[in-house]
Order: sequence, then C-alpha cells, then structure tokens
Amino acid sequence: MKRLLLPLLAALALPTAVNADIRKIPEALRQSFSKDTLILETKVGETIEIKKSTVEIINSADQSYLISTAKRSIKEYYRKSREYLRETNQENLIEKERIKEKRRIKAGIGYIEEFSPKSELHILSFSFIPIFTDLNGKKSVLQKEYVECINPVLPIGIIDMWEYVYQRKLNYLDSKYVDFVCEKYAKFKR
Repeated sequence: MKRLLLPLLAALALPTAVNADIRKIPEALRQSFSKDTLILETKVGETIEIKKSTVEIINSADQSYLISTAKRSIKEYYRKSREYLRETNQENLIEKERIKEKRRIKAGIGYIEEFSPKSELHILSFSFIPIFTDLNGKKSVLQKEYVECINPVLPIGIIDMWEYVYQRKLNYLDSKYVDFVCEKYAKFKR
C-alpha cells in the first residue's frame, strides 16, 4: 500500500511543468502606463511589460521618402515591362510604355503632394523586447518584436500608396502589440 500511496502523494504535491507556448498570449484586457513601461494584463492575470529602454525606432518615413520610393517602384515596374516587350518582339509598344510610366509617376506624385501631410512622419517602425510574467511571478524575456505605426491622420489613399511601394500590407508582422505600442511610443503630431 505504501508503494502506491507515496508516488501518488508526490505527484499531487510537487509542481508539474506546463508546456505553454507563451508566444500565443491571450488578448490584453487592461493596459496601464507607468513613466517608462507599458504593462498589458491578460484575462487570467499574466502580464507583458514593454520597457521604454527596449524600444528602438528602427525606421521612419515621410512624404519625401514616399515620393522617391514610389518613383523607383514605378520605374522598376515599367523597366520589367519593357524587357518583356523586347523579349516577345513587341518593340513597337516600348514607347507607349515610356509615356505610361511618365504619366503614372506624375499622377502618383501629384496625389501624394496633394493629400499627404507634408511636414509630418507617415510611418514609424519600432523594435522592442517584451517581458512575460506568468501567474507564479516568473519572468521570461520573449523574442524581439517589430511594429509599424501608421500616422492616424493619413488618408486611406496614402496608406494604399505605401502598401504599393512596400508591396505588402502595412503591419504585416501582425504583432499582437501594435495598437498598444503605437499608442504609447509613436508620437505623431495631431
């Protein structure tokens, strides 16, 4: 009887290891800000801290950067188009492609200059290292996260231009911290 009872008591009394994937953190219920730390609390009481000392601006972009990048992107598209026309012996269409390219650049730049805020940043990109605290108070440093914060005053058309230039959706990294980090650390003029 002792042989069966001792292992049973030991199994119940000793803590067991939990194989939890801490990268799949439930959505935060509450957020609080201290002077230098963003604290997110989950439904069950776990917390994620993002300390200001780990937050770095890794890139910023404004209207002039969007214009130069859009020009480059459009020129590259039409360069590939002209190469294709040469390869398929449709050289009579190359001049039409050059005219389309000039029109598209002029229209794109005109749109950007008219509708985007000239003196403001459009996008801020951050990296940071979150710290996870479980229910037992054990802290774990999570892997570095990346977030792109979009200026909230940008019109949808300008955001579409950025997505065309980047050839992907903004915030494609789908970090669960985007809204919180942008609210705390991205300082755009309002």
